[in-house]
Amino acid sequence: MNILHTPQKPVGLEPAQRFVLGCVRWEEYEKFLDAIGERRIRATYDRGTLELMTLSPLHERYKSLFGHLFFVLMEQLDIPVTALGSTTFRSQAAERGLEPDLCYYLASGARVRSWWTLDLAVDPPPDLAIELDLTTSCLDRIAIYASLRVPEVWRLHGERLDVHRSRPGGGYEILPRSVELPFVPVEDIPALLRQGMDFQDDRPFLRALREWVRTRVAPLRQASVGKRRRGRKTDG
Repeated sequence: MNILHTPQKPVGLEPAQRFVLGCVRWEEYEKFLDAIGERRIRATYDRGTLELMTLSPLHERYKSLFGHLFFVLMEQLDIPVTALGSTTFRSQAAERGLEPDLCYYLASGARVRSWWTLDLAVDPPPDLAIELDLTTSCLDRIAIYASLRVPEVWRLHGERLDVHRSRPGGGYEILPRSVELPFVPVEDIPALLRQGMDFQDDRPFLRALREWVRTRVAPLRQASVGKRRRGRKTDG
């Protein structure tokens, strides 16, 4: 194995210690994962190339805020959800693997045989993954998500949150709305996270999120339910 390079900090992004190694066999990648264990290091593997990156406190803070936002949504709207955080997802057949910043099982959770032995060879991938681009990877992580058959990825970069949705022919297309959660105004989320960064503790942020769900998201959900009902009556 050879260390190819240690990239410089991109302008406007958080600094990170990053190493990219080439000619890494699948078995060696798995050994790296075992050695890393629960350390705060992100390992991304793409057909022989392995990137190891530390995660900054700012990255982890945004991740925590996004986690709060998602669970307030699920709680307030009473939507079943199972969170798997930054679980390592990998496919030997695709020779790719990564850890999302956050990931969630929604409708597909019922098809997972066991959370103790989840295996993408037989179990479904998470319905939704969250990618926080505060430190840009040298590898194409979106392409890796596609190879792992993750239906939807929300990618936060700068002032935007893009919804990447899988296409029947492969890869993703960017949509203005989520397919998994079509009533969520994703354009609100970057500003909400910035607001969360201004609070000294999480309690006022959680209160602000509940107010956002009640006054902004819940009416959109109700309107989408009413639209579907009217559509079914018209079809009938």
